[in-house]
Amino acid sequence: MREHVPRGRPELPPAASAEPAQWIPARTHGFARSVLSLVPDGFPCYVRLFHPCLIAGPAGPRPVRWREVAEANRKTVHAGMQFTTVVRDATAGRRPDHLPGLYDVPPVTGTLPESTTATLAATLAAHTTTTDECWFGRWEGYGPMFAADEVAPTLSLPYRRYHLFTASLAALTADNAPGIWQSPNLWWPRDRSWFVATEVDLDSTYLAVSGECAADLLTSDELEILAIDPSAGVDINSDTTGRP
Repeated sequence: MREHVPRGRPELPPAASAEPAQWIPARTHGFARSVLSLVPDGFPCYVRLFHPCLIAGPAGPRPVRWREVAEANRKTVHAGMQFTTVVRDATAGRRPDHLPGLYDVPPVTGTLPESTTATLAATLAAHTTTTDECWFGRWEGYGPMFAADEVAPTLSLPYRRYHLFTASLAALTADNAPGIWQSPNLWWPRDRSWFVATEVDLDSTYLAVSGECAADLLTSDELEILAIDPSAGVDINSDTTGRP
């Protein structure tokens, strides 16, 4: 019945074994406790990439930064902000699908947008010596989106299990046949110079990186990224910041 399963993108070959991922469990801590529940400890720097909102425009949808939404709602912009808190006063405590004139689509959860993935990958490529050998993990809960899921080894972390794939970094953003875009939830190069995590229930992506990589990411004109303390919370209740 595979012909009835929607085809996913990117379609990556399965890893030969789960051995290259075995360093991760010992260096991540608990479930949803902090940034270090998502990305491994021991890196020099940690940053948070905010998935953009979208608003309609004459040339099509354009991204809207969380900073714009926060400032419009008189909220403090900081690395630990949660979208529900950012819009709370404007929406009677709800997380709205849209705020007229500000955004039409809220940040997507569980996947890094395709164009954002391409921009991020281009920056990260300059900060690894092993662009031709990277590993990617996709949460098994998405179902059999890829044929390779049936043979891919898995990595288990608290309350999550991921199918593992391996390919070049370029393969992540290569042209594929039409299908449902789903970014990997985990990705890292063989030299472990950085690590990317998009948790299935969160609307941000967290990265563990070198100081040089962090500097490039934090000065990007295309990505909304802030440095974050690895002990910071990541769940919906972790933002207790009030008005400025």
